Amino acid sequence: MTTFHDEIEIEDMEYDEEEEVYYYPCPCGDLFSISKEELENGEEIAKCPSCSLMIKVIYDKRRFSKSTPPKTQLKLTDPITDVNLALLPEDVKLKKSMLKNN
Repeated sequence: MTTFHDEIEIEDMEYDEEEEVYYYPCPCGDLFSISKEELENGEEIAKCPSCSLMIKVIYDKRRFSKSTPPKTQLKLTDPITDVNLALLPEDVKLKKSMLKNN
């Protein structure tokens, strides 16, 4: 069983956009840290590099989930060929629209 120094909400941590790391002050004078990548992987323990203390980071795991819900596919079906035009390359779509206009 892991013992935590504290439980901290991610909103109370400082975020470094360049490093993509969240920081929180440790009593020893250093900083607890946890990376955005660790959060995306479901990690919730921020560690201090200078001492043995750890904090549990409270956050919405859905906000950091790598798996995003699939986008709804727009289906534009050509009435003659029954081909989904949304799946065609742009140049093919352009040629088809030009043919229809002539």
